[in-house]
Amino acid sequence: MMNSLRLVARRNFHQIRNFNS
Repeated sequence: MMNSLRLVARRNFHQIRNFNS
């Protein structure tokens, strides 16, 4: 469960970074 959350957070972080860029 924690692994999934971590993966999702990582993906969201990348998406946000790309969006800002």
